[in-house]
Amino acid sequence: MTENIYVFPDKNIIETEAGEWLVRLDGDTRLSEDELIKLRDWLDRSPAHREELSNLLRFYDRMNILTELSVPLERQVAGKPTSNERPVTWTGLIRLAFSRNLAVIAIALVALALIINQQAWEPGASEPGTNGIYSTTIGEQSSVSLSDGSTIHLNTNSQVKVKYEETVRNVRLLQGEAFFNVAKIPQRPFHVYAGTGRVEAVSTAFIVRLNKHGVDVVVTEGSVKLAALKKLPGRQAVSKDNHEHALGTLDAGQGTTIRALITDEENVSFSTMELVQNLDEAELSRRLSWRHGLLIFTGDPLEDVIDEISRYSPVTIEIIDPTLKAIRIGGQFRVGDVEAMLASLETNFHLRIIRLRHDYIQIASAE
Repeated sequence: MTENIYVFPDKNIIETEAGEWLVRLDGDTRLSEDELIKLRDWLDRSPAHREELSNLLRFYDRMNILTELSVPLERQVAGKPTSNERPVTWTGLIRLAFSRNLAVIAIALVALALIINQQAWEPGASEPGTNGIYSTTIGEQSSVSLSDGSTIHLNTNSQVKVKYEETVRNVRLLQGEAFFNVAKIPQRPFHVYAGTGRVEAVSTAFIVRLNKHGVDVVVTEGSVKLAALKKLPGRQAVSKDNHEHALGTLDAGQGTTIRALITDEENVSFSTMELVQNLDEAELSRRLSWRHGLLIFTGDPLEDVIDEISRYSPVTIEIIDPTLKAIRIGGQFRVGDVEAMLASLETNFHLRIIRLRHDYIQIASAE
């Protein structure tokens, strides 16, 4: 079966297209049937498309354009909808004859409601609105709203595979970093697999990041259970219960790293967990700062700072003098603002920036 692959489009493009649709909706000419189909297709591209047009419609509502419109939407989901049924009833549509434009805008609102409602979660049902692969490109972040009320906030160059089943909610972090805010469904645990580690949650919020050292896990709310996936000789790491072993529990304000595989006397490989760290509020805020478009460094080695900055930019930055890698760097930078970081290094740390190409930069000592 072909996977559902969601690559989040450029937000600027979505904003422009939403504005164009609003102009067409509020124009002098009614939308044709073909245009209404195109509008629905556009709304169905991603949650971001629906959200952007909804925001514009709400904005115009505040401008009193929709003050005469009354369109209560009442969802009635008695069971799984069939192909001939729409689990939405439209009641109370009144006072529309006076305005053709408002009627067309109402159609857009109904289309939004239909699409959103069709993705409502039903236990045991297939979940095409949730299951699939979600990705971000370099420098991009995006939020995914899942059918159970959980959310995933993807950091730069990240990818997750969501596979919800009747008794369990499975997510695999394929690359990068993500913040998970999990809806409470005790009978349906939420599992995040990353590398050779597994994080189990019921109702909590936490960060999982894949890097060259292993899997970093930080809990901001509630608690999670950690497990390692064993790797049998000649096989990949598996997630069957008899091939897992518990590593421990993390509570809010704690973090750890699940390290790469080691091998026991039976030639079975598995992961280990580092010492649990208790993180104060400032450190937790720093770990979450990327969600607010910031990168904060507090005495980090220059090598680590460059690695972190590079995650958000296609520019390659090389430290050509090995003695510079351990220089401690402190400061706050906007995500993706490579130029500001380089200017700070040049001015405050007396380093020389060598621009060989627009996408290739070297850092050397100024002396």
